Amino acid sequence: MEVNRDPLFIQLFVDHARSLRKYLFTLVPKMDVVEELTQEAFLRLQMSGRTDLDSPRGFLFRTAQNLARDHLRRARRIPFDRLDDQTAAGFADATPSPEEQVAHREELAIMRTIIMELSPKCRQVFLLVRLEGLSHREVGAEIGISQTMVRKYLARAVGHIHARLSGRGR
Repeated sequence: MEVNRDPLFIQLFVDHARSLRKYLFTLVPKMDVVEELTQEAFLRLQMSGRTDLDSPRGFLFRTAQNLARDHLRRARRIPFDRLDDQTAAGFADATPSPEEQVAHREELAIMRTIIMELSPKCRQVFLLVRLEGLSHREVGAEIGISQTMVRKYLARAVGHIHARLSGRGR
C-alpha cells in the first residue's frame, strides 16, 4: 500500500495518535490491540478519501470506538479451535444413558404408586400445588376449599410420600 505523504494527514497523525491510543486503552486495556486499532482508525480515515470532514479528530475517535467495540464483541466469542476436551465435554449429548432411563422410569413408577395411594382430594391438592405450581389461594378457589384445608391436604400428602419413601428401602 502506498504511504500517505499528505502533510495534513501526517500532521493529523502527529496531533492525535497519542490521545487516540490513550482513549482506546480505556476501552481495550491491551497495548498491542490498541496499536492495531489506532492504525486501523487512521487507515480508515485515509481510505475514506474524505477531505470535507468538519472534525477529522471526531471521525478518528468515532471510528476507533467502533473498532474497539467490534474487537470486544469478537473477543467474547469462544473460537471452536480453542475448545479443549473439557469444554467440549460440556457440549456432549445430555441424553441419559439407558441405565439412567430405566432408573428414572422405576422412580417414576414408585412415585405414581405412592401418589395414587392418596385420597382423591389430597392427591388433587398435591398435584395442583407441586406440579402445576398454583398458590394455596388458587387451589382453594379452583376446588372449592379454604386455604387452611389446602395446607392440611398438602401436609398430609407430603407426610405420606415422605413416610413411604423412607420406608421403601427397609
